[in-house]
Amino acid sequence: MNKKKHRLVGLLVLCIAAFIGCSDREELEEQQAEQIVIEHHQKDIGHVEITSITHKGNRFVVEWVNDANCEQGTTSVRDDTGAVTILGASIC
Repeated sequence: MNKKKHRLVGLLVLCIAAFIGCSDREELEEQQAEQIVIEHHQKDIGHVEITSITHKGNRFVVEWVNDANCEQGTTSVRDDTGAVTILGASIC
């Protein structure tokens, strides 16, 4: 009976450790993704404004504009790493 208790406790500890390991991944929140895009595209002229943000799969898709320098674009930010990918940008 004692061996069974030890095995059960060991199995329980392993399950808890696996659960904690899986839930340890932190995902970005929408506001953090917005800030990453603003910092990535900010220039000396004007300021970047977010016009829309959506969450698709594991990425935030952020549309932005800087009216002062006539620039706009769409950028994706991974919610698990914060990696930035420019999907498109244009200047008038």
